[in-house]
Amino acid sequence: MIRPRERKATEGRRPLQSLKRDQGASVFTSILERVVAETRSARAAALFDYEGETVDYAGSLDPFQIRIIAAHCQILLAELRELAKVPAANQLCIRARGSAFVVRTLDDAYSLVVITHPRAPFAVSERVLRDAEVVLAAEAGLSLRPGPKWRRVDVELADGRRGSPLRVRPTALGTIEQPAWEGVLVLGAVVGLAARERGYRVRFDNGNEANLVCERSRLWFVDEHG
Repeated sequence: MIRPRERKATEGRRPLQSLKRDQGASVFTSILERVVAETRSARAAALFDYEGETVDYAGSLDPFQIRIIAAHCQILLAELRELAKVPAANQLCIRARGSAFVVRTLDDAYSLVVITHPRAPFAVSERVLRDAEVVLAAEAGLSLRPGPKWRRVDVELADGRRGSPLRVRPTALGTIEQPAWEGVLVLGAVVGLAARERGYRVRFDNGNEANLVCERSRLWFVDEHG
């Protein structure tokens, strides 16, 4: 089982709400906090293992309730794996009367659940989840599934919210220190995005190229695979 390292007190972000934790903050706490903060109608998020034990969590729900939900999600995943004619599920969206759940498997041993308003599970950003998946995999030493490595970034625009990108930096996670800005040159537009999204093909100062996308929530993401 993953044993999360304790996080230094100087590294914590302000809690989303006055949630009374029943365990100390770890390196995973700020990752889960960001998932909740950047997901509309999200109430909590948790990382849990193949036995249904919660490794860490964040959000406004009671910790015991979060643990119960995570344990039930693992039971469901285990039952699905035993169905020979059902393909392995990487992500499930479950709607219930009072809440909804987005369950995402990270590998054979660990999974992530995001608890939302009952009408909100299909609105959870794929890029927010992928960003969390990338960071959790790096912190826990897990194998990352193939696919775009979307990461959260801060973007400075030429003219407020309407201009083209000038500089980009990784969004700070669990640290007071802000990463350095890096200039970008816009090469063209990215097509085929969802409604109210915009994207650019950019070249960084170091010569690397990537896709830079702003979602309707005004969150920016960069595709690290370029």
